[in-house]
Amino acid sequence: MNKINVVLTDAHLPVLDGYAYRLRGHLDIQIVGNAMSGSELFPLLERDVSILLLDLNLPKTDTDPSVLPIFAVVQRLIRKHTDVAIVGIAGCDNPNVLRAAFQCGVTNVVCKSERAFFENLAGNLRKVADQKSITSRWVLTAMGMPEEHGVDMSASELAALQLRYAYPNATISELAQMHTRAESTFRNLLSRSYCKLGVDNALAAVLRAQELGLFGQIPNQ
Repeated sequence: MNKINVVLTDAHLPVLDGYAYRLRGHLDIQIVGNAMSGSELFPLLERDVSILLLDLNLPKTDTDPSVLPIFAVVQRLIRKHTDVAIVGIAGCDNPNVLRAAFQCGVTNVVCKSERAFFENLAGNLRKVADQKSITSRWVLTAMGMPEEHGVDMSASELAALQLRYAYPNATISELAQMHTRAESTFRNLLSRSYCKLGVDNALAAVLRAQELGLFGQIPNQ
């Protein structure tokens, strides 16, 4: 049995206890650490971690309650810890906050008010481990996604397409390096995203994904 090693974060201890309660008894899921601040989080990521449940309002330290500049550090986390899947937990349904999470590379975003996600926390973490996106239709709707959206893209496919969107002038080789993937793997991820979106090229895929609200506006760089 392959273990899913999870790091849990939240600014409030009762929430962490609630996560642990929901995961109790699931032998394939192991909690390898809890963090209530950024200073506690970073050392935990040096362990064998599969999934990081990341509170997007995590404080910097125990003594500094100001919010960790999460969108400034998450891309560094993605590049340094390439095998860790990040699930962003937002405290509200503010579309700007949700879009910002997507823009910095967090392709799985959940609001704390989504009761169904947390009731089936173990099952949803298994989906993330299988590289399936668990961002709910409710979140995408809050971001302005049309109700008829039904494209089932994996986190890796969506991340590859986001990079293609964010860096339109970059080569496939350069994008693959950013995604910390082999060039052939990155091409396959893009190809699968094209198929799922019903198009056959990068420009059409980006336009279709934007139309469906799969990711927020990312400035060209």
